[in-house]
Formats: sequence, C-alpha cells, structure tokens
Amino acid sequence: MSLFVAGAACARCRWATFYLAGHFAFAHGVLHSGNGCATFRLNYFDGDLMAVGVFPADLELDSSICAAAGKRCALELGTYEPTCEVVCDGVRSGETCLAFRSGDEVRVKVKFLSKTAARVTLSLHRGLSLLNKWSKTLRGVPECGLRFGVGFEMEGQEATLLELDYDPQTLRDALADAEAAIAEPSRAAAALAAIETALADATEVSSSSDAPEETSCLTCFFN
Repeated sequence: MSLFVAGAACARCRWATFYLAGHFAFAHGVLHSGNGCATFRLNYFDGDLMAVGVFPADLELDSSICAAAGKRCALELGTYEPTCEVVCDGVRSGETCLAFRSGDEVRVKVKFLSKTAARVTLSLHRGLSLLNKWSKTLRGVPECGLRFGVGFEMEGQEATLLELDYDPQTLRDALADAEAAIAEPSRAAAALAAIETALADATEVSSSSDAPEETSCLTCFFN
C-alpha cells in the first residue's frame, strides 16, 4: 500500500499508511463501527510526553497534543516521571505509578458499542510482560470517526507501528460508506474495486508469516 507523509519523517511502510506533520501521526483508516486494534512501539525520547490511542479523524495534524482532549481516549506517558494516565472524553483517570522505557509497546483496541459510543482498551507491554491495562468508554464519538495515532510533544520523538487490524464488519461498513458516498454507479464500482483490492492486500500481508516486524518508523520534527 502507498505511503503519504506530510512534513519531515523517517518512514518505512509495507501495509500501513501514515500521515505525519507537526504533533500527530495517524494510521490509515477511519473507524466508524465494528472493531479494530493497533500496536505501537515507543522508541527512546528525552523526557517528554507522548499520547497513544484514538483521536477524532478530522484532527489537524499540527494540533497541540492536548487539543483533542474532549473526544479522544489516549494513554499519556513519558520518561521524565514514573507515572502515566489515561485521558478519555476530557476526563483524566488519575496517575498510575509506571515509568515508560524505550521499546515498550502500547496496544489500542476499539469496540464500537453503538454509532456514538466505543469501548477503548489500552495496554502497556514490555517484552512478553503486560505492565498494565485500562478500559474506558468514549461517548459522543464524532461523525468523522476515529483514527489510531500518536501525539508527540517535542521534536525527535519516535513511534513504530507494529500492527494495524480491522475486523470484517468494519471493512464491510467502510465499503458501504464508500458506495453510499458516490452517486454515479460507474464511479462507485471503480471506487469499491479499488478499496477491496487495498483491503485484501493489507489483510494478506498482515497475516503472512514473513510480514515485517516493524512497518513504519515515525519521528516528529518541527519547522
């Protein structure tokens, strides 16, 4: 699949597309229903904050890391303090005594309960060990949907996408949305064919035994 990068970044990609500029990097694909999950590896950075989770799909890429506080569910963590906390729908969970280390992984799972509510599970992993897990319900999901992503506070921070997966219902809903959005039948057929091909390629590569361990490496730079 193709790779589009807005701004400066170091990127390698085989089956996921990233958009990067300013403070945020988002995985390809918008969640409106069904289930999905993504796993990010957080690489070393010098003491600054990162936020990993789901964010409004229309969030500007150069937004402040706190700009989406009202409609996001994300784990905020850094190396400068031995704590982290979840922010969901503008509400902070309270700090958990847990320090981030370079190479730790954050797994984000989303399950839609309705068109406007989604259950988000965030888990922090170190090697084969599960360090902690949080589950929150994000209500009032915006019409634009949600994207998996990472918010960077400072220049030089880096995250790697290890996994990106959507369940069949989510893919069917995406195809139905695309068909409904195109009025002309001939254009709709072409658009659906293109989307089906892209989704098939993504599924084939992500399930392959020789799929790369790391799919995209992102570093945040500021002008």
